[in-house]
Amino acid sequence: MRQLLTWCATRAMHPKPQGTNFEEASARSAARVIEEELLKDLANKSELSDWFIREDAPEPVVPLPEKPNPKNTQNAEKIAELEEQIRRYVECYEYASS
Repeated sequence: MRQLLTWCATRAMHPKPQGTNFEEASARSAARVIEEELLKDLANKSELSDWFIREDAPEPVVPLPEKPNPKNTQNAEKIAELEEQIRRYVECYEYASS
């Protein structure tokens, strides 16, 4: 990940300033120095590119309500229906046996 970020940042850097306008060239060279320092920090400090040690991930303020799995709900309804059928069959068997 760090190599990819470094490669992309290197390709995205502005070219070295060339021109006759001193103020503009001065501002661009200062911006390039800042870009190079950021690129150096990105390449050398692993905490800037490691997503697994980030601590700024927000905690959910309110826990999300858990919704039951629809398949589990269907299975529970089917179990209730089958238990009712078994109860009726047992009653019919007991009635026929007596």
